[in-house]
Amino acid sequence: MLKAHVLNPELPKSQAFLTSLLTEEPYYKDEGKDFNPRKDKIDVWLLYNAKDSAVNREISDVQDEQLREEGLYDYYYGYYHQLHDFYFEMESIGLNVDEGQRKVLIDKYEGLLDANEESLVKLLGWLPNVNSPKDVALVCQEDLKLPKRESYDEDSLVGLLSNNAKRPEQKRFFKVLLTEDDSVKFSVRIDSDSALIGTVKLERVIELRN
Repeated sequence: MLKAHVLNPELPKSQAFLTSLLTEEPYYKDEGKDFNPRKDKIDVWLLYNAKDSAVNREISDVQDEQLREEGLYDYYYGYYHQLHDFYFEMESIGLNVDEGQRKVLIDKYEGLLDANEESLVKLLGWLPNVNSPKDVALVCQEDLKLPKRESYDEDSLVGLLSNNAKRPEQKRFFKVLLTEDDSVKFSVRIDSDSALIGTVKLERVIELRN
């Protein structure tokens, strides 16, 4: 998936999609979805997992060739790939939380969110629900005239922000989305040992760092 994001950040990154795009393996993912341990032999499940492993290697080999062709091989293995271990360790340990500072940040981002939403109303003439995929799609397509996407999940939105949102009003909308996201994150429940345990989405980190 990480290689797929470097090579084609706007395309789907599921194994099913990459298998159809980069290999000659016939579609087999239903073999896992339809497996019933009460009726099917365990060999069916083992074969499905074996296909997953073999196809993963085949996909990876093809992607390595594509990275070389695009001049991204050293970037991926010398920088991008090495970040995985760092952020994986961060996930497992968690982050210490200063409750006082967390309250300051919650107040800060809630204030920013209010200001951004007010400017969004002035820009669009209405206030979309940024947590509604339907509203987000409507704003992107109708109000901001951005390229249409099959879905408006996080990957698609990051791709639009990085590659298509050039005008100030387009960037303003994405700023509201990110501010809403940050406000929610600072309000999450903390573990009993006062550590914040979460999941790092490496491709999002790279987009924001760049």
